[in-house]
Amino acid sequence: MEGKPDSSPSNSALYIFQLAVNLVKIHRLEYDHLALSFLPDQNESYVNMVQAGKENTDETLNRSLIRNVLKTAQPLPALNKEVFLHGDYWPGNILFINGQLAEVIDWEDAHLDEPLADFANCQLEILFHFGVKAMDDFSDHYESMMPGLNMSNLPFWQLYAALRLSSFPEWGLEKSKENIMRERHTSFVHQALNLIGKRQAP
Repeated sequence: MEGKPDSSPSNSALYIFQLAVNLVKIHRLEYDHLALSFLPDQNESYVNMVQAGKENTDETLNRSLIRNVLKTAQPLPALNKEVFLHGDYWPGNILFINGQLAEVIDWEDAHLDEPLADFANCQLEILFHFGVKAMDDFSDHYESMMPGLNMSNLPFWQLYAALRLSSFPEWGLEKSKENIMRERHTSFVHQALNLIGKRQAP
């Protein structure tokens, strides 16, 4: 396919806007007429990720805390209609040509589920690679284009995303990059936990 991921966009505002617009297009796909019974049911994978998880003595990324919170919340109530999900929507799977989004690749994790799963995953990926402002801008764009979406369970999906992506110390990154991602991962988790705590407070 033509194009390549853009890790240093010349127009970051346009870049983030295009990521949001394209995710909305995916989530608005009308699929009732399509034969999608072959797509996997990811509910079991979420349960396994939380219940079994990958054993790791490094608790600096709050894995045990995240699992404990999610165990008490499973199964999350279905507050939104199932949509078609990419399953791994992040900047590395988006190809650009001359600053314009051209293709989305790596669809092997596609499935039908809660749209907030894709959204939360991309939030954290954008935070990792572009920082807080880019994540907030992406979130504002997406939410404004999905006005009927119930965001109540977003903090829980953010914890799922944080748990799923907590393997980054094993990716062989430069130490400076890993340290930045550790800081951003921690802030992402704490923000989600704070929101959950506020909503559960009497």
